[in-house]
Amino acid sequence: MKLTRIAALVAATVAAAAQAAPPVNIANTTWTLKVHGGADEVLFIDTQAGPGAPGNTFCRAIRGNLSGFVPVRGWYCPDDGRIHLLHENVGSSLVMRTFLGTVHDELAAQPLRMRGAVAIDNANFGDLGETHFQAVRQ
Repeated sequence: MKLTRIAALVAATVAAAAQAAPPVNIANTTWTLKVHGGADEVLFIDTQAGPGAPGNTFCRAIRGNLSGFVPVRGWYCPDDGRIHLLHENVGSSLVMRTFLGTVHDELAAQPLRMRGAVAIDNANFGDLGETHFQAVRQ
């Protein structure tokens, strides 16, 4: 019994050591995004502000697009991997969906992953309310 506990503790320690810290910068990254019940979408984050920009002490402003043309903007916190994105309507700039999640490496040497909740603010994107999303870096 004691040996089993020690083995479990060692396995947990090795698994924790294999996890990598969130990346410092996610600019120029492409992701396969999946919202619960929806088709895959391509998320491209093209820019990330530097630490000297106004309002960027801990988290960094980011911008990008969905499907190559739908604007997204928000912030990313390199220290803990938190991410917040607003999916805006191309014509009106009204928010259609709001993503709040975390960027992380489940295991070192594996693709980055992103997971969290998405608030559907426009019925064109599914039932109003909140559901989950996940993304894998391409």
